[in-house]
Amino acid sequence: MKRKLLLVLSVILVLSLCVGCGQPAAETAEPAPEPAAPAQEPAGEPEPAAEPAPDLGSFSFTLSSHDPATSEIMLYKQRWADAIKEATGGNVEITIYGTGTIAAAGDVVDVVKAGGADLGWVMTGFFPGQYQLTEVLGLPMQGFGDNRASTETLWDLYEEYPAVSDEWSDFKLLMVYANPGNTFGTSTRPVAKVSDLAGLNMRCPAGPITSVMSAWGGNPIGMPPGDIYQSLERNNIDGWVWETAGAVSFSVPEVTNYYTKMEMYNMVFALVMNKQAWDSLPAEYQEIIDGMSGREASVGAAQAFYDAVIRANGIITDMGGEFIDVTPEDQAEFKIEADKFAATWADGVTADLDAQAYLAKANEQVAKYNAQYAG
Repeated sequence: MKRKLLLVLSVILVLSLCVGCGQPAAETAEPAPEPAAPAQEPAGEPEPAAEPAPDLGSFSFTLSSHDPATSEIMLYKQRWADAIKEATGGNVEITIYGTGTIAAAGDVVDVVKAGGADLGWVMTGFFPGQYQLTEVLGLPMQGFGDNRASTETLWDLYEEYPAVSDEWSDFKLLMVYANPGNTFGTSTRPVAKVSDLAGLNMRCPAGPITSVMSAWGGNPIGMPPGDIYQSLERNNIDGWVWETAGAVSFSVPEVTNYYTKMEMYNMVFALVMNKQAWDSLPAEYQEIIDGMSGREASVGAAQAFYDAVIRANGIITDMGGEFIDVTPEDQAEFKIEADKFAATWADGVTADLDAQAYLAKANEQVAKYNAQYAG
């Protein structure tokens, strides 16, 4: 009965045109998906030109995603692609290929750089050490949780620090944004304080959370999202660190009972384009795409992602999932070990800048935007 209810509610979630998964899909062998169906223009994008652009030639590009082309996040990208096609009079067409058909999640950076795909959807956690400054949002319990505030912060840092933009210098960066705050989901027992994690096998994405999870007493286990359901079902893991929209996309609430109400950090996603492919476009088309990308489109994606989590939480509640409150005192206890890790983070940064000052700037900016979005 629980599985049937999730199926119905998940269909409703997808039809809501929200964003979704927030976490990379399992890289299983599947037939090449059909391009995602056209949808409406995404939030945060400018209106298409009143009249089509002049015919400056036709261009067709491929976009590689490790998520299915029909996932919520790729439906958002499809709406973006459709808006570009309309604004260029049908002359720039971007076709999305999902489920790792062109490139696996851990290969997409190299594949796009080499021209094997024209565009790629990147989750920076798959590339340790390459995006150190961009991934400052991944430091747990440092104020990064509201992905809209974190996305605004990320763009401030990108625009102010050349070392951040240098991390993306191999590509034309079209979007970069944060997923909603990652938290705990468990099947065996609720987590409301640090001691509740003792001995639990917790699926964790890559990055700082793995070190902090160990400090909290949990056992961090790495695995792609598509393996989480079966691992919970077989009691190979006790829970996960993720955001709930992604969990719903992979049916994981069927085998999850408890959800901790404590947003710890964000993961970073980017949409990049091969430089030669970008340079092949006339300046007029580049201007159109630029106008539909960048900060505004990224914040729009973050907002849609944020809305997706609200809907996902409703689905989870309807399924009987229990949301666990964390007291301020217990949150402070979680923060002790997280702060210890954050204090050492700057030592591992290889970029030529004052990493401690950079972190302080990130904390300052996210506090400002958190207040803005809270209001």
